[in-house]
Amino acid sequence: MYAADNDGNFPPAMGALYPKYVKNEKTFDCPANKSDGTQDAPDYTYIAGLTELSDPSEVIVYDLDGNHNSRGRNILRINGLVEWVRKGGGKPK
Repeated sequence: MYAADNDGNFPPAMGALYPKYVKNEKTFDCPANKSDGTQDAPDYTYIAGLTELSDPSEVIVYDLDGNHNSRGRNILRINGLVEWVRKGGGKPK
């Protein structure tokens, strides 16, 4: 929805989605992390600069180091696919 309202561009930061596109700030909180993620300090890394024209397999969001006791991380691709990557896989590609 954000991209449709912004000429195909994704937001400059995850927090820009709140509250117009994301109503619940808990969206920015990873339940596996002991801290509380917020719109200003989410528990995820967001890759800025992507658009609707970017490769659909591009990673747009992934867990911070330390989430899930450093066993691995979830990654979200532009096409909506969520994957689990075990520790040792390096940064998501």
